[in-house]
Amino acid sequence: MTGGTVTGSWSYGGRSGVPGVRWWAVGVIVALTVVSPLAHGDGGSAAPTSPAAPTSPAAPTSWEEASRLAEERSWDANANVNAALAAAAEERLGMAVLYLERAQRLRPLDRSAREALHLVREQVRRQRVQAFPNDRLTQGEPAAVWWWRLFGVFPQRFHALAALVLVWLACGLWWYRSRMPGSLRRDTVAVSSVGLALLAVVALVFWGGALFTHSRYEPVVVTAAAPRYHEAPDRLARRGRDPDLYEGAVVVVRGRERGWVQVELADRDLVWVPEQSVAAIGAF
Repeated sequence: MTGGTVTGSWSYGGRSGVPGVRWWAVGVIVALTVVSPLAHGDGGSAAPTSPAAPTSPAAPTSWEEASRLAEERSWDANANVNAALAAAAEERLGMAVLYLERAQRLRPLDRSAREALHLVREQVRRQRVQAFPNDRLTQGEPAAVWWWRLFGVFPQRFHALAALVLVWLACGLWWYRSRMPGSLRRDTVAVSSVGLALLAVVALVFWGGALFTHSRYEPVVVTAAAPRYHEAPDRLARRGRDPDLYEGAVVVVRGRERGWVQVELADRDLVWVPEQSVAAIGAF
């Protein structure tokens, strides 16, 4: 190499590249490109691609109609909010919590859905205090729900796409740095490239966390009024009331057996309830 000209396939301006690193980066990009379209293959709901489907249906006139529209258009946040309002008007607080939870997962930044969910939860809290006036009530939700919410703020495909874009940008800046003449500008670009690479790692961590939590945890909402637990998956088994098992509670499924589900309550107790007394919030 003479006078800064390229005489080798991995040399630029007198600086030798590292073929192994370059091929490793290309491998990561190709892998992310192939896998990212499959990131939401966890049974989550996605909006249909039909252009004829409306995006904001008119407000339904009855609870039955609102519920039917919400189930048919599970990907539509507006339909879920309308169903929640209709359920609250009928004092079906468990169904109201369910549809608002779904709406908030579809639109995490929607302030109106968040405020409506807060108001419904206040009604649930008052109803719970009236039902168990002499019991000590556990606040909050099972710990598994917290992790499920943390990694589920955005769809799994969003984390995969973010990681892909950030890796592309980091590699592009690093390649651009190798062709820059000034040392100060090169250092600035290098720092930016490393920062993007770190953000890509964070996106990958959230992607992995979302895959793990959504395959292991299944939060459900108790929709039955005055629910009762059973000590075994049998209608003849001993049953009773628990202050942490109430209409509108968010619990986690830990097992299933012939029309029964075992759920974990906020106080970490495991009880059996009929399958029709709970409904899944759903995941992306």
